[in-house]
Amino acid sequence: VEDLFAPGSTDSNNIEYFIQTTNTTNAAFVAEGSAATDSAYVWTKTTDEVEEIQAWIPVTRAFFTDNAGMQSIVTSRLSYELQAEFNQQILSGTGTTPQLWGAFIRTGFQTQAKGTDPAFDAIGKAILKVQVTGDATPDAIVCHPTDWWNLRLTRTTDGLYILGNPADAGTLQLWGLPVRLSTGIGSAGTAGVGAFRTHAQIFNNGGVVVEAS
Repeated sequence: VEDLFAPGSTDSNNIEYFIQTTNTTNAAFVAEGSAATDSAYVWTKTTDEVEEIQAWIPVTRAFFTDNAGMQSIVTSRLSYELQAEFNQQILSGTGTTPQLWGAFIRTGFQTQAKGTDPAFDAIGKAILKVQVTGDATPDAIVCHPTDWWNLRLTRTTDGLYILGNPADAGTLQLWGLPVRLSTGIGSAGTAGVGAFRTHAQIFNNGGVVVEAS
């Protein structure tokens, strides 16, 4: 899911930014000679630490020297482990050092209870909340694989699959938005809707570094 977010870079140990906690919009037409109406914004300064994710495996020097193929496999596996952990952290990290602040852990975001609604309806209502209350255009849905397959296997009373024939590749899409599957969203039964690209950004300090010693 990393590519859902706007990319950024930093060379610092922390990121300082502002969260707009109040948005009182009073834009209005006024008669000639009348005073302009006042809008009100409240910004809260916030600081996040730049955290480091590591993976390590002990091997002998002879192992790396004698087997270039296994060296590439180990390097690939460790990089995969880093990416999987990062994927989980940017969605549901607790924010307690050394964890990142996950997008769906922060305070102030909206929730939409499923209740007795079909899952399709609950996700649709969540999209509506982003559009109306959030005043944003949602661009993606993050869904647990278990929930996606529950949706994908949903059939009509006469046995037709709602999201398409099993013989078709189908698209990971709901209500016109792309769906990303990730266990990082948390346990099954939880999905996330967001305007990721326009309202969230990831700052990287460097990239993946592989070292042997």
